Amino acid sequence: MLMLVLSDTHGRLDRAEETIRKYPDAQYIIHLGNDFQDAFDLERSTGRPVIPVAGNGDGWGLAQGVPWDRVLTTSAGKIFLTHGHRYGVKSGYEALAGKAAERGCVAAFFGHTHQAVLTECGGITIFNPGSIAYPRDGSNGSYGIVEIQGDTMTCHTEELGFETRP
Repeated sequence: MLMLVLSDTHGRLDRAEETIRKYPDAQYIIHLGNDFQDAFDLERSTGRPVIPVAGNGDGWGLAQGVPWDRVLTTSAGKIFLTHGHRYGVKSGYEALAGKAAERGCVAAFFGHTHQAVLTECGGITIFNPGSIAYPRDGSNGSYGIVEIQGDTMTCHTEELGFETRP
């Protein structure tokens, strides 16, 4: 199974649309917040379902039924999906890992920092795909690819090429 993970598009959808079209075999497309409305706009423009969570700028999303957090069940275990702002991810991953463990998850995917990261905390895989639109990690923008085969999950980021830089 292949998953595409996006975060922090903030209304800039051109790169996200192009990326979604690049992965027609992705079974899940996940949007980790800011802006939740972007997930719905991406669904309309690409014809592909997108699983959103609300970010720190997405309070209106809660009224639209978009939750702060979700749990996605896969053959490799449960994945905790969140934007991350409610768990202090700019100063560490302990609270995020704790919430993921509490929910029975083996991994936590988040956004918010606009910086790609793949690490482990308290036995939980911690993954941030970075921002595809407004990166803060020196990249030209990035997104996440998650491959699941049986009980094995592999996460990595793909950086956009410089030919797409505005």
